[in-house]
Amino acid sequence: MWANSMATSFGKQTGRQVVEVQIFHEQGKHTLVIPQRCTAKYLHELLSKEIGLNPESAQLFALFTGNLGTPSKLLQEDDTVPAQQPLCFQRWCFDANLEAKAIRHDDAAVHLLYNECQHYLRTGSIKPTPSQAQELEELSDPFFPTERQFLKCARGVEGYSDSAANDCKVLTEVQSNTYAIRQGDNVRCMVGWDALSVCNSTVKAVWLWNAVVTGNKSSAFPREQRVHDLSYQSGDLAAEFAKY
Repeated sequence: MWANSMATSFGKQTGRQVVEVQIFHEQGKHTLVIPQRCTAKYLHELLSKEIGLNPESAQLFALFTGNLGTPSKLLQEDDTVPAQQPLCFQRWCFDANLEAKAIRHDDAAVHLLYNECQHYLRTGSIKPTPSQAQELEELSDPFFPTERQFLKCARGVEGYSDSAANDCKVLTEVQSNTYAIRQGDNVRCMVGWDALSVCNSTVKAVWLWNAVVTGNKSSAFPREQRVHDLSYQSGDLAAEFAKY
């Protein structure tokens, strides 16, 4: 309460505000002073600069409301940074080549990606094979830091590239010859480099990106060949996809 009161007083006196952004780093968060009305783009650029990311590598990461590892809303560039809400900064990248380049050339990006991957290994979000797990453990020795080699191995682990949204609600029923995901079902959605996958307690459906387009984009395939539309929503995170 005292801290909130001090922050409010500081804002009234200076026209600026103090924000804390959770990051995958040893200190766990980064504190910045920004204008009272500030866009997510401004905060993203300021934070990226302060933690040492080069502009190209900064594209690997995004700002969210919510807690680190379980974000609730992706902030768009023109969104106003919300006051009194938790903020986090984590990977949101679906360009494998861009990430590979950052791993080669940007130490700050490597460190953030390494810590984030370690977090998801601990929580079981990504699942290495026994041989992969052994290699990753060997590359995690704190006395012989090998973060780049660790990431090169981790990028081959199932689920590494996925960004997940939990507790999604299906808005449009999805059916095939082998499965059905009903309207209103609670599901987990995972978006990765190669595919979109949706799963509930019994079914996992996967759509490869080379067979998926967003509804407002043209496709090389005629619309008569569309199999079904899938839309889902998780809090303020929402997206619509069409399979052709």
